[in-house]
Formats: sequence, structure tokens, C-alpha cells
Amino acid sequence: MARPTGGGRPAATEGSDGVTATAGPVADGAGPDGSVADGAGANGAGAPRIPEEPRRRWRLASPEHLGEPHSPTWRVTRDGAPLVVKCLSTAHSPDWQYPWEVGLALRRLGWPTPEPVEEPWVDGDGAWALFAFLPGRPAERPEPPAEQRARGRLLAEFHAAGAETGIARRRIGYPPLERIVADPELARRVAAHERRRPDEGALLRRHLDAARAHLAELADVAVPVGVVHGDFAPWNLLREAGRLTGLLDLAGAHRNPLVTDFALAWRGHHDEVLRGYEEVRPLSEAEWRLLLPSYWAWLFLGVRDALAAHQAAGGDGPSPLAWQLGHLRRVSPLAAERSGLRYPTAG
Repeated sequence: MARPTGGGRPAATEGSDGVTATAGPVADGAGPDGSVADGAGANGAGAPRIPEEPRRRWRLASPEHLGEPHSPTWRVTRDGAPLVVKCLSTAHSPDWQYPWEVGLALRRLGWPTPEPVEEPWVDGDGAWALFAFLPGRPAERPEPPAEQRARGRLLAEFHAAGAETGIARRRIGYPPLERIVADPELARRVAAHERRRPDEGALLRRHLDAARAHLAELADVAVPVGVVHGDFAPWNLLREAGRLTGLLDLAGAHRNPLVTDFALAWRGHHDEVLRGYEEVRPLSEAEWRLLLPSYWAWLFLGVRDALAAHQAAGGDGPSPLAWQLGHLRRVSPLAAERSGLRYPTAG
């Protein structure tokens, strides 16, 4: 049975799913419709709300909105005990049952995924779930190389556990990466952005072209496929007394080549994550060749719509793709050496 060994102590660096003991308080109140308003404090008046029906049915109090635009999360209490509410948007996650199934299957294998305490409640906005509050916290930033390496080993163990769950179906709404970069509308939006902002647009175009070409070349190459986490980042791992106590944010879990899980675990430059992973399961030559183009392709998720909205508003103001551009500029000597690919830095 694939259980987490929990070697090392991953650290938080770039963000958080928020279902941790470290979240600060947010003022709460009740809106005119009776729903719990958790935007009266630091999150502002526009923060999402927990609907009246699950709030009443589950006897929830003291909500603290913890963020996440597509899967809003709150810390709440019931009879004084801390719990967590999470909403998976049916607009962004039509197959919300998939991460629910993955979490339950992994929990049966001994992984500390969030434990449901009620059946999900579904409305027009999404699937609302109530979980036990997990102990522990991510370590402080930055993440030392040894802890990156430990996280890589843990990711390999996670992939082994994913195979043991027996979950073999694809998740609805998660197309193959090659389909995303082959989208002609995405190419048109990038071209329009390049005409207005040549430096940004050229960087996007070069990486889009490279991802499309390399993924097409590798289309028929066999690589291990299975359940991927989608964001195996240090802030999604909780620890207490050196023990793994929480594996968070399975909202992006889906079935894909395992090497695609490095997109948000390695993030283009945390090479010790790759080295640690190989201590448990060495990557094949084909997986090394797939690493960079799948990472670049992942960074184009949502770019078409972001550019469409930006261009419809006139195309002025701050870039809507600062995060993506920063990640596209990252260079990994290890990935370049092992993949044999050149970074599309010019041309």
C-alpha cells in the first residue's frame, strides 16, 4: 500500500489554498438574504458568501474567508469546533466529483487528505463540501533545497498512490495539453498582444510555438499516465512534529501524464524537486523530453480568455499575464541538459 513517508519538511513559498491553521481572522456578518457574509473584513465587500441552506443545515458559525477564486474556502466553526467549507465551482469544475473521489480514495490508503464530515450540497454555483480541520502548517519560506528534494520524493509516492486508487477515467473539463496550445483562437489572441506589446507577445508566441511543436512530436510516445495533483506545492502540505498531517487542494486533480504534475510542483526552476522524485522513480528519456513543453503548455491555461478580456477593455494598463510571463522566463539547467531541448529565448 502506497502511504506517504513524509520525509523532509516542505515549506510555504508562493501562495496557499488556505485550509491551514495559519489563516488570519476575517470579520463576519449576515447579509440581507440571510447568507453568511465573510467579506466585511480584509477580503472586502465583494468576497463570496456561504449560502444560507448549507450554513443552516450544517449549523455553521464564524466564517473566515480564506481565498481561492475558483474554489472558495472558509474556516468555520460548529459547536465551537473548527471545520472547513470549500466550494468547487461547477463553471470551472463541472466534474467536481473527481477530486472528491480522489481525496476519499487516497484517505483510504492512509494519506491525510481533508476528511468530509457531511455529504456535498450542490446548487447553481457549485458543490459545497464540509471538511474536518486538519492540524499542522506549512513551513516558513523559503523552501530549502533539501526540503524541495523531500517534496519531490513525496510527489513520486503520491503518483504511486494514485495508481493504487484504481481511478482511470479522465476528468471532464481537463483536455490534453496539446489541444490547449493548438487552439487557433489562443494563437490569434497572442498575435494581437504581440502587436500591442512586442516584448511580451514575442515571449508568449515563442513558447506557444515550441510547446505546440514538441507536444506534436511526442504525441505517440508512451509515458506513464495517472492521477496528478495539479498543484503539489509546499503550501499544500501541512506538517506537525515532522509528520505529514495534510495534503490539501485536490481541486485540480485529474488524469494526465505524470510528468505534467511538475508544472506547479517544479515551477520551472526548483530542480531539487526533480532530483528527489528520481530517487523514488527515475524519469524515462521520453518524460524528460516532455517536461519542458508540458510546463510551457500548462502556463497557457486560461491565457486565451485573459487576453480576450484585456483586449476587449482596450489593452491598456498592467499586463494580465505577469505571472505567466515570469514563469516562462525561468530556466532550469537540469531540464535543459536532460531533455536536450533549447529554450525559445529568441527568434
